[in-house]
Amino acid sequence: MTAMMITTLKRTNLRQGALNKRPIWNIIPCVLIRRLRQPNTYHVRLDEQHKMNQYKKKLKGQQGALSKTISSSESKYERSLIRKMASDKEIVQYLKESSSQDTSLYAAAIKRCSELKCPNSIIQIIEIVQSEHIHPDIIFYNMTLNYLGMWDKFNLQKYYFQQWFGKQQNQINHQLLVPNIITFNTMIKGCTKRGDFKQALYYLHLMIDKYNINPNLITCNSLLSVCANAHDIQSAELIWNKMIHDFNIDIDIISINSMLNVYAKCGETNKMMEILNYSQRPEKFISINEITCTTIMSGFLKANKVKELKLHSFIKLLETRYFKQKSNFVGFYLRFHPCNMFYVALFDDISKTRIEEKI
Repeated sequence: MTAMMITTLKRTNLRQGALNKRPIWNIIPCVLIRRLRQPNTYHVRLDEQHKMNQYKKKLKGQQGALSKTISSSESKYERSLIRKMASDKEIVQYLKESSSQDTSLYAAAIKRCSELKCPNSIIQIIEIVQSEHIHPDIIFYNMTLNYLGMWDKFNLQKYYFQQWFGKQQNQINHQLLVPNIITFNTMIKGCTKRGDFKQALYYLHLMIDKYNINPNLITCNSLLSVCANAHDIQSAELIWNKMIHDFNIDIDIISINSMLNVYAKCGETNKMMEILNYSQRPEKFISINEITCTTIMSGFLKANKVKELKLHSFIKLLETRYFKQKSNFVGFYLRFHPCNMFYVALFDDISKTRIEEKI
């Protein structure tokens, strides 16, 4: 499985001279460029046909401008009604009686049902959209997949993704909808919550190889979380190196915490501290937070290296940069650690040592 990830990620990394510095989604083969530069009658006809199609679209847009304005105001009113409804049954009944083709109305209904903690009604809304032969946009699909994931409806999330994007070959061109980076991030996030590394790798492979979409920061952070749950250091390190060197991604504290979590769950304290040191570089300083501290402490506990932690420079970092008062330090561990009283005693011992050193 790791070999498959390596093969997939390598396809996003073209290292040929000057091409190495260019974004991979902007690279066009030189042969294709030369062919495009050779004018012929066929290309001229295509150009004329394209201009005519654009002109027809413009006329159609002008003719429908008035009706669009009217329907937009009606849809806005209907969405406001949906937001005020107090039950999911009321929402579903309203949609069944409505003749609206505006997908934003159904998206608002899904959001409201989620707010009412009625995730099962989301399925009914999808069925209404399908039965009325409404053609949703990518925003509707992404929102639906997101709320299904929020309510741990992962099997349904996977099913609808396959239904909406897995049979594109049979769809008519004007109905073709392509998943975007938000779609894939939503699906990979769902894999993170259920620890399905194999399925996350499938979506990564699909977005890079089929749709030529480069992973962004959210994608990589989610993948690191999947690796942490799967205790897969090799794949996590591959993703981390790609984030730093190839994907042109600006590492943030979430990325740092995600990679720390990988090493913490595997008990790799030395590598964990290397990531912490990476975040504290003067040229690119990233401020740590409570999650950082929790993750590092749990990593030392996982590796049964509490004595090493006592002497580690990380404690000094906590004292000087994060917890300037003992009460804050104690309160932090009382909230986050089952062995919290041990850490309070540890802090007392460390503080005493610091005082003795100053004397």
